Amino acid sequence: MTTLLKYYTGESMAKMVLEAEKAPGSANVAKQLQSELLENWLRSKKTPSSVFRVLKLNKAGDKAFESPVLAMWLKYVAFFKDANPLVRVNVAEVLKRYYANEVLGKMLIEALKVPSTKKIAKSTLDALTIGWMYQKVEPQKVYKWLLVDGTAADDAGRKLYKSYNTLYHDKYPNAFR
Repeated sequence: MTTLLKYYTGESMAKMVLEAEKAPGSANVAKQLQSELLENWLRSKKTPSSVFRVLKLNKAGDKAFESPVLAMWLKYVAFFKDANPLVRVNVAEVLKRYYANEVLGKMLIEALKVPSTKKIAKSTLDALTIGWMYQKVEPQKVYKWLLVDGTAADDAGRKLYKSYNTLYHDKYPNAFR
């Protein structure tokens, strides 16, 4: 793996491994390479945030959840958590380092619509919502971040905003309405 990483970036290695996983004849080799890549990052003391940058997900804009290397990053997050059970790793916190709330809101609402990213988008939105509530973020800001204006009543962003608004006013009843 060390030799390969001299010639290929972490991003290109991740893409190769993910592509190789799809081909029946190379799935076992891909699995081995993936294990070695994850181990290499861990031995190199790479945090999930630094691997996010290695995979150039920080440059993906609001398309990070469409990137093929997102799956590799999520595998590393799980691998890192298993290897470091006392270290708190939160996907939402990593994403917040690289994306403004407006971009993050749009990205996650779109990711809810895709079966392969729905689960991680939902858990990330849940974590963000809890963080916003803890920070007493006013519903008007959340409305803006989730791009609710002009959306249909059944839109995921609108539903999330409505539940946030209700919870916010239940928790902070004296807040300005």
